[in-house]
Amino acid sequence: MFRICLIRNREKFHASVVGSALSSTFSKHNNFCQTLFSSATKRVELLNCVTIKNMRTKEELYEHLLPDLQQLERHRRDAFAKGYRSVFIAMGVGAGVGLIGLIIGYFNSGNLLWPIPLASIPVGLIIGFIIRHSILQKFKLIYKSQVVSAVVSNINPGLYYDAELEITRQEFRNSQLFSAYPHRYNGEDLIQGRYKKTDFRLSEIHAEERRQRKTKNGTQTYYVTIFKGLFLIADFHKDFKGRAFVYTDHAEKTFGSWLSKKMQYFSGGRGDLVYLEDPEFERYFKVYSDDQVEARYILSTSMMQDILALRKKFKTHIQLAFLHSNVYLAISTSIDFLEPDIKKNLTEPETLYDLYTDVQLLLQLIDDLNLNTRIWSKQGS
Repeated sequence: MFRICLIRNREKFHASVVGSALSSTFSKHNNFCQTLFSSATKRVELLNCVTIKNMRTKEELYEHLLPDLQQLERHRRDAFAKGYRSVFIAMGVGAGVGLIGLIIGYFNSGNLLWPIPLASIPVGLIIGFIIRHSILQKFKLIYKSQVVSAVVSNINPGLYYDAELEITRQEFRNSQLFSAYPHRYNGEDLIQGRYKKTDFRLSEIHAEERRQRKTKNGTQTYYVTIFKGLFLIADFHKDFKGRAFVYTDHAEKTFGSWLSKKMQYFSGGRGDLVYLEDPEFERYFKVYSDDQVEARYILSTSMMQDILALRKKFKTHIQLAFLHSNVYLAISTSIDFLEPDIKKNLTEPETLYDLYTDVQLLLQLIDDLNLNTRIWSKQGS
């Protein structure tokens, strides 16, 4: 019997590991623990405890969760209705303010003040949509705390999920994949624990760099996306001293093979360019490392094939870093995983099955890179 305590971090800080099972798991890998759990833990609030005796199929899980789904469906409809009511009410208030402005202007000066209704109605509409968004977000958090957490725990009782947490900014920077500093940083849907034989942390991340430019009206501040997508940190289960970085080769497609090879020499302080023996891998990726021999040892023939397969699977840009005896994987995507579709009936089996598939897809990242294959072992493990 497994008892999984799902914890919500009230102050948006990194959560502490729950239960002796996870503690004993991560204590075996000191380097991994130092990397993943370096942030100071803050007060946490117990949300829910789920006791699972046996793993359920997705059909059995649906039957088990059906009473909760029925209640959530009523909540969804109510939130949906309240959201649209707030839009119409706010727009009506804006129109009323505009009408009052017209009347006051007419009787005071005899002139209709058209700017007032022209401004008040759009402002009211914007306020209404902000209120609607807030209502729907509250519902989504309730749904995630009850349903997504149950799906994650059912697939693997040793996993911990929190919809409001993410890979920390410092962990993101520790990967050394991105040189720009993320001045604006947020994320969600943290999953962490041990999947089969691999310790990992995974979440969605949106990191942005703050920039400034001169305009005729002065200095303007704006933000540029550094990375948006899925970010995974996993124990590579092999000690290595050097660093190796794998980047999608944008220059190959844009400038051609010859010029791309010339441009690849600029590594940005990540070591020397590494040439590998797989032509297809060389076509799509460039590799930098400060240890050529170790980089080729890490990027074995099977690992290169796994990375190529991952690229074809997600059809997007991916980057990897091998350092601190961990692997960091960044998959650029605008897809918002684990989000409930506010327009779908939650009691329909397919709604839960789609969520189940999404969770499996995320966990399969570890299988896609064959991280559970124990060819090497760390010292002392």
